[in-house]
Amino acid sequence: MNNLLKVVLSFIHWGLYSYVMHTALSVQTKFVCLCLLLVFIVIVNRSLILQGEPITICNLFNFFFIFLNYYFNWLTLLSHYPASFCYAMLAVIALGSLIVKKLFAMKYAGQSLSGEKRQHFPFYEINKYIALVWMNVFVINGVINYYFSWAIYLHLVSLGFIMIAIIVSKYVPGVMRNHYRNKQKTISIV
Repeated sequence: MNNLLKVVLSFIHWGLYSYVMHTALSVQTKFVCLCLLLVFIVIVNRSLILQGEPITICNLFNFFFIFLNYYFNWLTLLSHYPASFCYAMLAVIALGSLIVKKLFAMKYAGQSLSGEKRQHFPFYEINKYIALVWMNVFVINGVINYYFSWAIYLHLVSLGFIMIAIIVSKYVPGVMRNHYRNKQKTISIV
């Protein structure tokens, strides 16, 4: 299965988590459902976790921490705004990958590329832009979920931003690659 598809699948459990938390199930039934969701996350993303993929590991940590917080009620703010916490953590991971210049987007971008092509400047720049887009989407969605958690239609806006980031991740590399190729052609002509 494609790694990007696995990462997208790793976010499905948040919808199920929200559904389980807002039902009238007993605490034991909720606990069993959340344990099954945790097992689902680990099974679907086993290879990414073993590779040390930061977004997937952050997602797993967030789910586990929010799961424990629900039962032990450590932080009431976290109980009210779990999505904002997750988006904040994901934004921190994206920012950290930009700061240390080990971009998380590179793991998905060039799986079929040789090591030589992965070292080219345009490849790094393309992945930097993709990481910036994802970081901004995480920040915007975190703010939307914190300040407007009551507005259900704004959750659709959050999903829209995620879809935009997925489209950018899919199509911007080709556009940027063509831009750099055309730039190289004009430099070589002159």
